[in-house]
Amino acid sequence: MENTIAYFKRECFPDDVSNAGVQPIAFGMLGAYDVPIPRQGKDWDLLCCFGHTETGLRPELVKECQKLKGKWRNRTIQIRERLSPREYTQALARSKIVVDAWGHGDPCYRLWEGAGGTACMIYQKYQVLTGPDWFEEGREAVSFSTIKEFTEKVEGLLEDREATMAIGRRGYEKARSAHTGKHRIEYVLRTMGLL
Repeated sequence: MENTIAYFKRECFPDDVSNAGVQPIAFGMLGAYDVPIPRQGKDWDLLCCFGHTETGLRPELVKECQKLKGKWRNRTIQIRERLSPREYTQALARSKIVVDAWGHGDPCYRLWEGAGGTACMIYQKYQVLTGPDWFEEGREAVSFSTIKEFTEKVEGLLEDREATMAIGRRGYEKARSAHTGKHRIEYVLRTMGLL
């Protein structure tokens, strides 16, 4: 049997693929992220919660969410930081919308944690490649590149709670059907011609 060598990278830029044949591989949905909606339902409209706010658009997003909280007084907007794992999991499950932005790299686990909680994910658009079967924009997740775009899109989500909940459900289904560990292994084996 011939040896097949392949290189997969989470932070995979288009040049990595064209110059070195590197393949993108995103984080994925872990079983622990799949949490049921709590008994009281999704009673928080938006959750903005980062462990740190030194990178990406995180500082600006926190400020923007504070403004939104003042403007949208008829919506429950939660701005938290450094929650315990249990509190964080409960917060995700209670939230209709979860904000995600670059941390120590473009993609992080928050996208998958929020999807596992059936939240509508609004995430900072990546500069890196994601690999196959990514979320359909506006149907399974919502992305933004600037604070202005974030504000416009999140206000639309806050306005239409039913549509927002539908995006969250479809995002959850996409994560479960195409982005688990099993799917990542199949992708690696298929790319290497072993499947």
